[in-house]
Amino acid sequence: MDDEMFRFHDQVKLTAVPFTSQASGYFTKLATGNVRNGLMNIYGNIENQERFERIQECSRETGLSIHDISLAYLKSQSFPTVPIIGFKNKNQLTHNLEKMDLTLSKAMVEYIRGQNNLF
Repeated sequence: MDDEMFRFHDQVKLTAVPFTSQASGYFTKLATGNVRNGLMNIYGNIENQERFERIQECSRETGLSIHDISLAYLKSQSFPTVPIIGFKNKNQLTHNLEKMDLTLSKAMVEYIRGQNNLF
């Protein structure tokens, strides 16, 4: 979501329904060095690399996984957000459902977006 669309959602409190909310596990795969070329072609850019570095820092600070930070980031927006999650097995589904109530502070959400310095 670009900045203009983000502001629109924020102003009118329009619900966002991110279809690829976990970007096929891009940030988690980036952390393990296991990103396929297809994902890199879609998500491999400077903005996502910088966001990934901020997510890693938040993960270290909170003890939450990169995956959990990513999901909590979506659920912590100032407008309603309903992430569409994907899973390959029952364990992944269960994990996602258990983490759906995680939220991040406003400061951490803004930090991940690159709007402030968290630390």
